[in-house]
Amino acid sequence: MTIKSFINRYSSLLMALAVLVALFLFWFVGYPQALNYQEENQLFLFSTDYFFSRFAVAGGLADWISEFIVQFYHLPWLGALALAFLGVAVQRLTLAVVSHHASETWTLLILSLLPVVLLTGVMGNENVLLSYEVALAMVLAATLGLRRISWWGDIVIVPLLYWLAGPMTVLYVLLRIVGDWRKEWWTILWLLAVELMAYAFILDEYPLKEVLLGINYYRIPLVLDTPGTLWIVPVVVVLLALLGRQNNLMGWLDRAWVAACACLIVAVAAVICIECWYPKDRYELLMQDWLVREGHWQDVIDRAEKYQVRTTYSSNAVNLALAMTGQLADRQFEFYQDGPSALIMPSVRDNFSNLPSAEAFYHLGMINSAKRYMYDIQESILNGRKSGRCMKRIAECFILNGQYKVAKKYLDVLKQSLFYRSWAEEAEQCLYDEVKINANPEWGYLRRVRYKKNYMYDYGQMDKLLGLLVVNNNDNKMAMDYYMAQLLLNVNIRDFMNYVGWVMQQRGYVQLPAGYQDAVRCIQSHGTAPGSVYAGYVKTRVMSNGVNDKQ
Repeated sequence: MTIKSFINRYSSLLMALAVLVALFLFWFVGYPQALNYQEENQLFLFSTDYFFSRFAVAGGLADWISEFIVQFYHLPWLGALALAFLGVAVQRLTLAVVSHHASETWTLLILSLLPVVLLTGVMGNENVLLSYEVALAMVLAATLGLRRISWWGDIVIVPLLYWLAGPMTVLYVLLRIVGDWRKEWWTILWLLAVELMAYAFILDEYPLKEVLLGINYYRIPLVLDTPGTLWIVPVVVVLLALLGRQNNLMGWLDRAWVAACACLIVAVAAVICIECWYPKDRYELLMQDWLVREGHWQDVIDRAEKYQVRTTYSSNAVNLALAMTGQLADRQFEFYQDGPSALIMPSVRDNFSNLPSAEAFYHLGMINSAKRYMYDIQESILNGRKSGRCMKRIAECFILNGQYKVAKKYLDVLKQSLFYRSWAEEAEQCLYDEVKINANPEWGYLRRVRYKKNYMYDYGQMDKLLGLLVVNNNDNKMAMDYYMAQLLLNVNIRDFMNYVGWVMQQRGYVQLPAGYQDAVRCIQSHGTAPGSVYAGYVKTRVMSNGVNDKQ
């Protein structure tokens, strides 16, 4: 068998393999941070209550399957592989639907990639949930599996599919109409009637827009944000199905130059999707989030050396990484500092912005603040899901505070998950056992350096709170670094100069860290030291009228 005949014979299989490899590399090598973001915004539980809670709304099966898959994003390679197989399923199903009434040509084979490319692009919006792709695959599979069913069978199929897959059922209806519009035209009206009846009798607590367009396809309620891009892929599939039914075009589609044009269309669509739906700055922040979560501190610093997004979030993440590696005193102002909030951001009610601040609170020993931030982050997930990452940290905070009964409630939930179960079982063994807790290197240290009293505080007094941590325990070197760094960010020159000698003694420095030397040089030259990065920061603060009065 020649190579040409081999390719022609197994072209469909080779295409599927190429899609599998390309999607795996795209997610695992290109955008693993996207997988982390999705996983940390849900917590799949192996319980009957969880199962039935998903089936209580339209699209419940698609939602349950998608969350089952997303839990495997905890291991990026496994999540990327799952997404790759799902993408191949969509491509193969699209090809089967498109070529059902026509021979399988190279042009149709190439065009079957277009929905996968567009789908991957749409998934670049981090608020688009995997249930959208799962529902698409379910509807395509139903279209193929039920293609021989009589038209009257749709009286049952349409409402059933609507409840299992959600409003993506409209794609099934449209493909049935494309197949035989004379018999199936009524199904679009029947679907609308089903949705309105579901809204009137079952889903009345949801807005009508979500009942009609999808409750679980998008993390943000559709009454707040309605992305029209969600319906690009179904429209393209319908157009391809219409193309596949034009028997008079089959000879034209077999031509090489038409196949080349199809390749160009797919390539252009891929470039546009990446440019539009994978913005560099947003995904750099998601990468920082993933690295901070995993404790890959040096990787955070290395990436920031090459490119740093100029936001408070990035300043928080990089400064935390510098502190955790003992480099904050030397290198703080080598990186972008977004004013006095560059170490710890004030509370922001969303599911992302405060993550590095919560991690900083935890490692500093401000356990109650870490717990509060993590709780607010979890409650800010707009589709009401829980977060395995947040629940784990909240449970740790309760354990550190000795509130074991409350900690056990969180651990009992985590034990119903796959990837947090073993940790929760181990943590449960430490409840009421002070010896085990103190023997844990991280927990034992945090118990020694944490606040022993509760405080109601003003965020504007963050330097004083950090100072209290130092007074509470001189071994808290991170708090000491954060305290001095906060004084510099506040341009509180007087206190910085008063305490720098004491910090030298406590930290055991033989000479001033490079960052402190630069700050002292800037102060002594009244902010005009040439080449001083801290002088540049002070100048920026003066221009923005943000300088502290204590100078």
